[in-house]
Formats: sequence, structure tokens, C-alpha cells
Amino acid sequence: MGIWDYLNQRNASQSVSETVDCQIIKINSGTSRTPPNINFEFMGKEERINIDAGVYGQYFETNPNTIELQLTIKKGIWDYYIIERWKIKNNRYPPTAPLL
Repeated sequence: MGIWDYLNQRNASQSVSETVDCQIIKINSGTSRTPPNINFEFMGKEERINIDAGVYGQYFETNPNTIELQLTIKKGIWDYYIIERWKIKNNRYPPTAPLL
């Protein structure tokens, strides 16, 4: 672990946990060199978290608009966050069909 990681972990350990719901942008299968992952929006920026093949298998045919990523996080230094845990859940506000 580098000094940056150590300082961020230390600062985050003194923070209160927060739970945030993030819009899922895309669920990716990965490649021969990269694991499957989920792209999501966090604080106005696109971020990515790696997932295992089993999680990918559960959601690869799911429309990303119908699910969201719930993160439990702690704030570290300089607005960097440590993810304590995460889960995929049904979207509280799924998009509605346009009125005709």
C-alpha cells in the first residue's frame, strides 16, 4: 500500500459511513485482460467498479435503467471515497414510457 492509500484509508476510518444510490450506465463483460465491471454515475462523474463473472451473469441482460448501484462509502482525503460495500437493487424511479 502506498502512502496515498494509507492516508486515505486512515482518514476514511474516522469518517461516518454514507449510503448513496448511483445510476448504472452500463454493465460490461470485460475482456481477456480486464474483469467484468459496472460503469455508474457518482457525483456527476462516470466511475467504474469491478465485479465477478457471477454478478455479471445475473445482470447482463438487464436494462441498466431498471436497476441502480447502492454504495456504502466513507469520505477520505480530498473528496476521495472508500467503498465499504455495494449492492445492485431495483431502481426506485424507473423511466416511464412517453405518453401518446
